[in-house]
Amino acid sequence: MTTQQKWQAVQRCDDAFDGSFFYAVKTTGIFCRPSCKSKTPKRENLLFFDTPQQAIAAGFRPCKRCRSDLAVFRPDHVLAAKAKAVLNDYFAHPRQLATALAQLGVSRHRLNQLLQAEYGVAPAQYVAALRLGEAKHRLQATSDSITAVALAVGFEQTASFCRFFKAQTGQTPGSYRKEQRA
Repeated sequence: MTTQQKWQAVQRCDDAFDGSFFYAVKTTGIFCRPSCKSKTPKRENLLFFDTPQQAIAAGFRPCKRCRSDLAVFRPDHVLAAKAKAVLNDYFAHPRQLATALAQLGVSRHRLNQLLQAEYGVAPAQYVAALRLGEAKHRLQATSDSITAVALAVGFEQTASFCRFFKAQTGQTPGSYRKEQRA
């Protein structure tokens, strides 16, 4: 690639060139990927490098925005994985779940977009699947009352749990338990 082609890629924030070169800004001491969404620097302040190691050796530090020091940086994937871990940890505790999701620093809409893109499922659907799986397990493996199972999977009222369970399985929790034990 010519220097002019690299400059054009930087101006376009072109992710097609990520990994093929890096650019450093003399005035800030930072090096970035071509796709970095930071403010486009002046052309006269740029140096180009083939590898992050070359930029570091020249005295530049990695950009915190595009994480030019990492071989692969997929912030949406990382955030979706964090959200999924939160859902897995707190699906049975709605209040704690809401608090933990809020601490991720993204809106509900953005969270929905991330999980749909990464896992093909909305957060509410994912939580429902986790609750259903845990409810089925508890109905099969324990002799806990239906109310205890409902509370254990995050429902405050047994009636809500029974409606949810029947909508998902076509059976009441009690009939499901009897069928599984037979």
